[in-house]
Amino acid sequence: MSDIRTTPGAAGAASAALPLRQYHPAHEPHPENGTALGFWLYLMSDCLIFAALFATYGVLGRSYAAGPTG
Repeated sequence: MSDIRTTPGAAGAASAALPLRQYHPAHEPHPENGTALGFWLYLMSDCLIFAALFATYGVLGRSYAAGPTG
């Protein structure tokens, strides 16, 4: 057991002097999963853009009108 003794009014006086903190869920830091999700969304959108560019080049790469002949 503990040897610390308190008086009945001491705990109430100490807690009344401290400001009360309220819980604000909107101010909590974002979890790390949100950062990972953003990274994967960016990476997949980048892959889609480059896939579209390569597909366009593959389809239209040899289709030029009156260009140089080799």
